Parts: sequence; C-alpha cells; structure tokens
Amino acid sequence: MKKTLISLVLFLGLQACTPIYPPGVPRVPVDISLYVFDPDFVDLQAVGGYALIPGGSRGILIYRVSIDQFNAYELHCPSNHTGDCGRVSLESNGFYLTDIDCPGNACGSRFNIITGGVESGPSQYPLVRYKTTFDGSLLRIFD
Repeated sequence: MKKTLISLVLFLGLQACTPIYPPGVPRVPVDISLYVFDPDFVDLQAVGGYALIPGGSRGILIYRVSIDQFNAYELHCPSNHTGDCGRVSLESNGFYLTDIDCPGNACGSRFNIITGGVESGPSQYPLVRYKTTFDGSLLRIFD
C-alpha cells in the first residue's frame, strides 16, 4: 500500500511539470538556453522585464517574475489556432497577452502575464507554459 501511494504521488508530481497542449496547439520540442546578461536580453535583467524569442509554434515570451523565477509562454493562442491567426501579443500595459493579431478573426482572449491563465474571452485553456531553470546567469527553457 505504501509503495503504491508513493508511486502515485511521484506520477502526479511529474505530470504537474509537463506543459499542457490544448487541442490545435502543436507540440514543438523546445530546449533553449540563453544568458540573461547578453545585451540582446537586457530587459530580462530586471524583475518585470520580458523578451520575445523565436521557438515553439509561434514564438515564446519570457517574463521575469522575481530575481530567480522566469515564466516562458508559447505565443500560440489556445483558443484561436487556425491558419496564420492566433498569436497572442503583449498589451502596451505589460500585464496581459491578447489574441488581437488578425483583424476580424481574433478571438480576443486575454491572458495574465504572471500566470498564463485566462483573464477574459472565450479561451478554455491557459497559455502553454514551458519549464524553466535559472542558475544566476543561464536561463534554460524546455518542455
């Protein structure tokens, strides 16, 4: 009984770390390493800073939550994923990501930059959030 319980806890713990890919958002392998002190990523050196990088399905947004925590999100909108539409963009206020790229075809879903969760709109899924590790200078983003 004890071994079964331990196995179940380990299994669930590993599942919690795996990014969730909503229907229609392709799983594209991601394993990117970057130095936050590189001049290309100067905005990542401060808490609240962000950077957009190529990768994933439609690009990745990296947001620095704290001194040692970064969140990395797939820019592919989980609600509007057909054709070339369905790419979320950072709003000018810097707090939300919204699917507004395709006039007349944008779903208008709005996502929180800290959690990736749906704030408003029709999306039933949060943004795909990649795993990150940070050693003080090297940031790794992976799935």
